[in-house]
Amino acid sequence: PVAHDGLIYITNAHGRESPVYAIKETAAGDVSLKDGATSNDAVVWAAARSGGYMCTPLVYRGLVYVVRYNGVLNVFDAKSGEKKYEARLAGATSAFTSSPIANDGKVYIASEDGQVFVLAAGPKYEVLAMNEMSTPVLATPAISEGRLILRTQDQIMSIGKK
Repeated sequence: PVAHDGLIYITNAHGRESPVYAIKETAAGDVSLKDGATSNDAVVWAAARSGGYMCTPLVYRGLVYVVRYNGVLNVFDAKSGEKKYEARLAGATSAFTSSPIANDGKVYIASEDGQVFVLAAGPKYEVLAMNEMSTPVLATPAISEGRLILRTQDQIMSIGKK
């Protein structure tokens, strides 16, 4: 789960619905939705068939980014749950298990085959770059002091200006 601005975002890729939930951080007791419902007193919004398998959702600049195992990216308005877009990361050749990260108006998403997608953060799908690392990336990248840090299968890479 990820907490941001009074909501807790939870995703699940198992089961028939594979949901994403935005739950009030003050919720208590049974917060389960009734069949067919997408909200209640505790759940602000829910989206079926949009959950990620291993990836933690990213909340950035008012949007929630959820990457599914198969490379489909779902982006929602963080408060309302309105789906802004759904797109397959073009050119992806494998699964996605690392979580998306963001900085400076960009969202970074790494595939298990070592492709790192750089998207413009926002309500429209815009790929700025796709970088081939030539080695598997299973761990979530990190950003520190203007550098993108990637742990691949056999290396640690640091990308940025000196």
